[in-house]
Amino acid sequence: MTSERHADVISILPSYAPGAGALLPPRAHLADDPGVLSLDGTWSFVYHRTDPTHWANVEEPWDEPAVGDDADTIDVPSHWVLRGDGRYGRPAYTNVDFPFPVDPPYPPEANPVGDYHRTFELPDGWEDDLVALRFDGVESQASVWVNGAWVGMARGSRLAHECDITGRVHPGENTITVRVHQFSPGSYLEDQDQWWLPGIFRSVSLRRLAPGSIEDLWIDTDYEARGRAMRPSRRGCSAPTRPPWSVASQSTASAPVCSPSRKATTGATAPTASRWETCARGTRRTPPSTRRT
Repeated sequence: MTSERHADVISILPSYAPGAGALLPPRAHLADDPGVLSLDGTWSFVYHRTDPTHWANVEEPWDEPAVGDDADTIDVPSHWVLRGDGRYGRPAYTNVDFPFPVDPPYPPEANPVGDYHRTFELPDGWEDDLVALRFDGVESQASVWVNGAWVGMARGSRLAHECDITGRVHPGENTITVRVHQFSPGSYLEDQDQWWLPGIFRSVSLRRLAPGSIEDLWIDTDYEARGRAMRPSRRGCSAPTRPPWSVASQSTASAPVCSPSRKATTGATAPTASRWETCARGTRRTPPSTRRT
């Protein structure tokens, strides 16, 4: 039998789904994307002590929250409980207990919410390529709108999430709104001996992902670390690049690439082993551009 409380929030869809909507598959964090626009800085901000739309199904499109001209401002990245001199709540620490009544997978009724809003100018030349909106860390649930249209929802506060906003942006001024719930079904999976510090606490950026650019990287090694290979995946290619780039032979190797026309071409030269890895036997150092944060 469904309790009265569950009847009120049943539309939230009781699941531990990591996200919904136009989320892109996880990939390596590349420092050399074809274009990066930082959205860090001052955002408009409205704080709610409890969720004003607790009945909304956050895993399906719903209405964008209003963030008016009279809103406060907050710096991104930051934790809202460390701003506002207590007006946005206080930091909370727990070790063996949850910070709210245990009723998985439902978030608590007293669930603080922060609404973020800002504008940005789409750089020239980006409108013809895939544009990704990247969040490096949000605690604990983010719902995203671009130019008034719902994009998606993401959970997993220590994970990066990228949303495909290609069809929702245009040349000139664009808007982004993010509703952040302090607690979510993901809170049950994240609870540990920790501080609870909600907000957009890591960087936000736009990424231009052009056809033919490197989309993902894997560094493969055997148990003895005697042989290693880097396998790049290029945007627009239907299969992983072959052959792999060897970083054990101290020599360069050619690897096929995808041109912007999405046809395979050859002649690209892979980096030498010294650029990617210099390590003693049994120890591996991942190149900076492929580290996950």
